[in-house]
Amino acid sequence: MAKKLTKKQILENVKVFTKHVKKWSEYFGLVNWEIVIFGDDMPDSRGCANYIIGGKVVSIFYDIGWLEHPETTVFDLSKTAFHECGEIYMSKIRTILKRDSGEAVADELTHHVIRLLENKCHTPSWEK
Repeated sequence: MAKKLTKKQILENVKVFTKHVKKWSEYFGLVNWEIVIFGDDMPDSRGCANYIIGGKVVSIFYDIGWLEHPETTVFDLSKTAFHECGEIYMSKIRTILKRDSGEAVADELTHHVIRLLENKCHTPSWEK
């Protein structure tokens, strides 16, 4: 059985994730968005972003189980925060793509761009 983190260590992971959401939201210029962060049980994902474009309100969720794993690193937390902020950054384009080409195409193309940004912009030097 894998070793579990203590509550204090899990709370530290939440703080680190929240710090990196703030950093990456500023990087992407999302200063006019109200961003609220929640934990949830999401066994198929490390995180997700649900947004209302008109109101510029977003809920970013992280998987509680993932934050409890000792293998989860600061780099992992930061990369997931980067990805979710990238989702917000791409939200208007994704909405148009979804309307014109369907959800599958919108998901594929926005994630393609976000992954390119992750590989180009999110490097270990950004872990600080």
